[in-house]
Amino acid sequence: MKKAIVYYSYSGNTKSIVDMIKEKVNADVFEIKPKTPYSTNYDVVVDL
Repeated sequence: MKKAIVYYSYSGNTKSIVDMIKEKVNADVFEIKPKTPYSTNYDVVVDL
């Protein structure tokens, strides 16, 4: 059975980790993207 990694990364840190894991476990990778992009201002995102 093929493995899959599904992730969301606001700042890119999670994507970096996913890329490392992907190589180790030979998995397909799927990124979750919001329909409406989050603000680039972190405090605004936290308030949401």
